[in-house]
Amino acid sequence: MSFKIENGILKEYVPENHESYIEIPSEVTEIADYVFMNQMDLVEVKLNDGLKKIGRQAFEGCRNLLKCDLPEGIEELGFRCLATVRVTSVHLPSSLKKAEDGIYDGCMNYTELVVPGNIKSIGEVAFSANRSVRKVRIEEGVEKLCRRAFNGNPELEDITLPSTIREMEAYAFDGTMAPRFVELSGEVKRVWDDSFCGCQGLEQLTLNEGTEEIGVRSFAYCGNLQQVSFPKSMKKFNYRSFASCRKLKCITLPEQLKEIPDYCFYACWGLVEIVIPEGVTRIGDSAFAGCEGLKRVIIPSTVKEIGPRAFEKCKALEEIILPDGIEKIGYLAFADCHLAKPVIPEGAEVGEMALL
Repeated sequence: MSFKIENGILKEYVPENHESYIEIPSEVTEIADYVFMNQMDLVEVKLNDGLKKIGRQAFEGCRNLLKCDLPEGIEELGFRCLATVRVTSVHLPSSLKKAEDGIYDGCMNYTELVVPGNIKSIGEVAFSANRSVRKVRIEEGVEKLCRRAFNGNPELEDITLPSTIREMEAYAFDGTMAPRFVELSGEVKRVWDDSFCGCQGLEQLTLNEGTEEIGVRSFAYCGNLQQVSFPKSMKKFNYRSFASCRKLKCITLPEQLKEIPDYCFYACWGLVEIVIPEGVTRIGDSAFAGCEGLKRVIIPSTVKEIGPRAFEKCKALEEIILPDGIEKIGYLAFADCHLAKPVIPEGAEVGEMALL
């Protein structure tokens, strides 16, 4: 083998005789971008103790690389620097300060991972597409999970989130069976859009006092979600916040809500009863449509509008009492429900086939 090293930076590698094992020279402090990219013969790389940085895509595509342990003292991992390698274990040293997007994307063999708290942000697709990882612990100090950070890890069933998380981008756990239990700090004022969307392992959600809003599709398509606890501070849901949470049977809505947004609980098959709190003025389009198990709905006197298709195909719904102050009932609002025709308050605008 031969290396080209300038001022401590390893800039070029020329393999010889299909070598499977190499040692990085002791004087190297940085591995430059792309140096070992797609070197299919490599099976083991011994990184030197003085190494501080691995550059962009430095080892990406080394699909037979089974061992490449990061040394204590390393500070920076570049974009996709170890993507698609086959290492059997991953240890992120406490010295690590910066880890860019995709650092271990597509690595298929490691089964456990600890992310130290000195890494403040876990980059996009940093640890995605690993069919072997089962357990992840994110330590206190980590503040942000970027888009799809753990996406597409179907065997991931145990993940520990720290109380220091302040931001989570879309689909962070999409396609995983974890986490089963989520508790978010009250310092999280708004649960992020799409953050737990498609998290099939999620069973129980606890939001603490201080949280005020749940974002767009934050918990949509969490097919095993069964229990949700809201704080008194909760004020607002958004489009499809809980859509298609099919095992959600009972939910106590927050008292400060003013609206049930469009498609908010769409296709939550397991819901049996909903008590809409006083203060809500609008039930949005398709808000409870497709809730086939819904038998009982209590609508408060404050509701002025029921949107189109709001309760469409709630086939178990047999009776509904509309408040006197209601002003508008949208088209198909109660279509395909097996309920007795309700009394329509005088002066209410009723849309086409609203009670079909």
